Amino acid sequence: MPPRSKSSRGIDAADVIVESRRVKHQDAIDRYTRLLTELRASGTASLSMLLVVVREMAALERA
Repeated sequence: MPPRSKSSRGIDAADVIVESRRVKHQDAIDRYTRLLTELRASGTASLSMLLVVVREMAALERA
């Protein structure tokens, strides 16, 4: 498969879509990032913490 070509502005349609979604859902992304940071810092993962992380991932997907 040949590499994707860029538009004259250097940003293709996929980049615009991804950036738009990131901006729109930045609060949810930040919340998910904090959860992952807490999980990594704890050194161990309890079932309840993993369930919270999965719930946040599902919320991001639905958003």
